[in-house]
Amino acid sequence: MLIFVLGACVMKIKLSIIFLIVALLNFPLLYADSDNLGYEGYDFYFLNGFDIDVASKNIFIEVDEDKITFSGDYILSNQTEKIIEVVFGLPMDNIENLIITEKSNPIKATRRNRGYIEKNYISEHLPIIEKWSTSGLWLKANENRLINIKYDSKTVNDSKGIYSFIYENNITPGNIINSKVYITFKNFKPYNIINVYNMEVERMAYNIDQTFLNGSINGRAIRGDYELIDKLAIDRLSYSTSKTLKNISNLFHAKDYEGTILLCDDYIKNPSDSSVDIN
Repeated sequence: MLIFVLGACVMKIKLSIIFLIVALLNFPLLYADSDNLGYEGYDFYFLNGFDIDVASKNIFIEVDEDKITFSGDYILSNQTEKIIEVVFGLPMDNIENLIITEKSNPIKATRRNRGYIEKNYISEHLPIIEKWSTSGLWLKANENRLINIKYDSKTVNDSKGIYSFIYENNITPGNIINSKVYITFKNFKPYNIINVYNMEVERMAYNIDQTFLNGSINGRAIRGDYELIDKLAIDRLSYSTSKTLKNISNLFHAKDYEGTILLCDDYIKNPSDSSVDIN
């Protein structure tokens, strides 16, 4: 653990790449052993009928430690010969800063509770969510319109330090190839991606700033489980019985990396906490 901390101080980006490459090339397609569901986001739901189709969608989920940013591009398609008003609703539990736009122009969104949704719209197919946001658009005959939905959210870690995010794939274009999800781990911290569920990874690309998972969805929901390696290591030292290890943690949090390296070197020569594995 100490060697990892030392390396994180000196070559954090390089170690980040190593951790991510190994994790991404070897992840099992299984749920983590965790009851924590963390962030759960949805597409919107059609509330007043099903005459409008979604011709394509591109979903972008950005992960920055416990912060989630969702951005979805949807092409709505009226394939009938009549003018149609479409009302769509978005579950709003644990969602903040919702913005819905068309060509950068805002679309009005109205907050509703679950009772209002069940009373006024088709609700049999909806998830049991207490808070909703509703919007409406008129589409001319055979018209397509591109809308963007963006919001922020947060996820929490469980007792083992594992974060999870779930995206509910409740809208599928007729041609599945037109449905894409892009998961971005921002700022390229040393994440360990434990599991990716229900997603066929087609391409992985990484650079100093971010890592992408670009895949096609093969299920109703996709899920990712991950942990922050550097935070886990430093937090572990914070709970040590060794005063030196506690000081290493404090210096690292203070971004005094030179002091951290010196203390790491000293401790490795003379370890005092048997619960910390020097190797």
